[in-house]
Amino acid sequence: MRSELFSELGLTPSRILLNAAREGRCAVAALNFYNAETLRAHINAANECNASIILQTTASTIDYLGIELVVAMAGAASRMSSQPIALHLDHGGSFELAKRCIDAGYSSVMIDGSKLPFEENIALTRSVVEIAHRAGVSVEGELGHVTQNADNENIADYFTRPEDARRFVDETGVDALAVAIGTAHGFYKGEVKLDLPRLREIRDAVGDTALVLHGGSGVPDELMRDAIRSGIGEDQLRHRTQECVHARGKRIACGKRRHRPSSHVRSGGEGRRGGLDVEDPRVSARVNSFFCVSGGSCASNSN
Repeated sequence: MRSELFSELGLTPSRILLNAAREGRCAVAALNFYNAETLRAHINAANECNASIILQTTASTIDYLGIELVVAMAGAASRMSSQPIALHLDHGGSFELAKRCIDAGYSSVMIDGSKLPFEENIALTRSVVEIAHRAGVSVEGELGHVTQNADNENIADYFTRPEDARRFVDETGVDALAVAIGTAHGFYKGEVKLDLPRLREIRDAVGDTALVLHGGSGVPDELMRDAIRSGIGEDQLRHRTQECVHARGKRIACGKRRHRPSSHVRSGGEGRRGGLDVEDPRVSARVNSFFCVSGGSCASNSN
């Protein structure tokens, strides 16, 4: 394994971005990309806001694009970005996938053992941390379980416990921890309620370890700001991107908007119509203003 391959691509470990966000009293947006259009929208929006972001892919996107193309696209995006960016594996389900991403040049990986028994989650996460840190790559683990909005379950049964979080961080050495405090993956149908007192207890228990909120796409702005004030350092917005893409595709399919392959992305009000609009708040135009708290800046000067 070649050490810090990601640095040759101009990518930054996510822990550097998260440390800068904590100092600036803000959170970093973690945004999934699936193709050139979504990637360009995220980079254009980040540049408009002068913000660092975490670009991420799931295993499905890796299967679709191929890992070599994903890494090459992220490397090219880093050269277009005014601030450092990370390339992150989202919800990595196995040691093998995490290692594959590390070897390919990702600067950050998530190993999601949240459905495993506690001890097995610790063991799996620690094994990934060991190989990742040797290569300078950051690692995110998950404790508790963020459910799907379609699940008819009592999500409070899966909330992260502060005492478990302390032990998990101590025994694995993760750089970031995804916590379950009331969000869910997918689109919300009712009121979003976050257990902010629990979040503050977790923050106090894990010290400087960054806390990650999955399922953030439908969380109201002020509630998200409260979560950031209470300790969240990274917010994942995968379904916000999907919502915009699906809505635009539906309008095209219904004949309400003519599709122009050459004008998928525009960066401002004078841009051409069609495709993704980076000023659409459902994509990522609020990368900075949505996340910053009390005048903090999400820009990072770390390399």
